[in-house]
Amino acid sequence: MNPIKEFLNEVEAKVLELRTDVISLIKSDHRKVDLLFEQYIASEDRAEKDDILKSIIGDLKVHAAAEEAKVYPTLDNEDHAATNKALEEHHLIKILIEELCNRQLKDDKVDAKVKVLSEVFQLHAKEEEGKYLPELKESGADLEQLGEDFTSEKDRLMSIPAKTKKVKSAKKAPAVKPIAEKKPVAKKPVAKKPVAKKPVAVKPAAKKPVAKKPVAAKPAAKKPVAKKPAATKPVSTKLASKKPAFAKITAASKQSKTVKMPTSKAKPKRKAS
Repeated sequence: MNPIKEFLNEVEAKVLELRTDVISLIKSDHRKVDLLFEQYIASEDRAEKDDILKSIIGDLKVHAAAEEAKVYPTLDNEDHAATNKALEEHHLIKILIEELCNRQLKDDKVDAKVKVLSEVFQLHAKEEEGKYLPELKESGADLEQLGEDFTSEKDRLMSIPAKTKKVKSAKKAPAVKPIAEKKPVAKKPVAKKPVAKKPVAVKPAAKKPVAKKPVAAKPAAKKPVAKKPAATKPVSTKLASKKPAFAKITAASKQSKTVKMPTSKAKPKRKAS
């Protein structure tokens, strides 16, 4: 860390602390936290870093809570959007603080998270000092009274004992006291009365429905179809007139076929000479 810068920051913080207006008191808190971040980064001892980190977390918690309780309500009357933005920046800082309090991280992861926390805080402080506090000053509010209220709220918060959060570990099961063995009590046999059985009404068996045989349907009687008489074609008169001639020809041919063959006559025998 630059020794000249460290010296100037310490002088500025003490000068601002001597004033009682709220703007000077808020700036003084900013310078103190800046110095703590510089000391954390410059240190190489793990135990010393842990102590510095506890101081950073404690100062940021008290500072943010006092601002939200006593300063931001007055700022909200002047610039509602600026107040909402400042509250969201506080919310990011609280998340990082919560993660560092409940950490189960390696040392290099812790250092990286502290560096991110430092950057977020510096951006918030720069915007607050450059915009929010000048608006508060121009509002005409009583800065001295706000400073007194801011300091009183910080004192009240610091007087509350901080809740130490330990790393979660496996809890031991509570010791269970041995229970004295009770002697078994002899039970008297209880005479059981016979239970009268009620007669069970027998329900008649349900008759099965008899399957009816399907009745064959008789074929319907067909009506006789009346046949129409075939139409006779008229015989041509020309053919009828030709029939007698044709009959004569056939009769003549039959007669010509039955021709009688001549019988051979017996030759006369020759006499012997």
